[in-house]
Amino acid sequence: MSLVKKIALSLVFFYLAGCASGVKPNNLNAPEKISCINFAERESYQIKRGLLDIVWETRLERGPYISEKVDAEGAYFRAPQGGVYFGRPDMASRPSGLGSHMTYEGGIYVPHDANKTPRIYTYFSTQAVPPVVPEEGLNCSNIGVVRDPVTAKLEVYKYAGSGALGGVVGKRLAGSGGITYGQAAAGGLIGGAIVAGLINMDVGKIFLNPSPPEDDSFAAKLRLYSAAVTEIKESSSDEPLNQK
Repeated sequence: MSLVKKIALSLVFFYLAGCASGVKPNNLNAPEKISCINFAERESYQIKRGLLDIVWETRLERGPYISEKVDAEGAYFRAPQGGVYFGRPDMASRPSGLGSHMTYEGGIYVPHDANKTPRIYTYFSTQAVPPVVPEEGLNCSNIGVVRDPVTAKLEVYKYAGSGALGGVVGKRLAGSGGITYGQAAAGGLIGGAIVAGLINMDVGKIFLNPSPPEDDSFAAKLRLYSAAVTEIKESSSDEPLNQK
């Protein structure tokens, strides 16, 4: 195995170990009521990690974060599509990957205990999720959701000026994660059936960072935003939503 492959493989196991064990989205409950946290701005911080003091950036996109799952200790608020980013600034021009930079589905986990700092979670993937930056002015006050009565999936809409539901903002999955289980992982620098199998076991699972963000200012912003949780309107639908 080449040195490059060894480094890539070690990064995968570092990621999985650093974020503790993953949980299948279906093993978590959907919230009884849909609530929202608004990120007024894109938030980020940089920190040096490892023996080589490599700079890594953590970034969360602005816009409405919508509750999608709950457990006994807190709630998972989903960011806009591809709204969670981890990457090396010095590799921003290179192809995305676990060792360079990646955009993920995910968001922030807000503990029920207000004294605890929110943490970042992601849906583990071997491929970057195309990010979607919310339009200017989109926030918790002008969106609503429709629940598919058959699949229980949620679709998020922006309210039109008349108060009626307008255009689709983006889909939120209440029953499962947005990443398909078994997504191929053998491409790129990572090779070998055993490696691919180990990675695929975790693709699509939710990985919650065991520790709050290392940057105090960033952590303070998460506490500030999560202190203003608002309930958003849910409309009923007699017909399954069109799949997009």
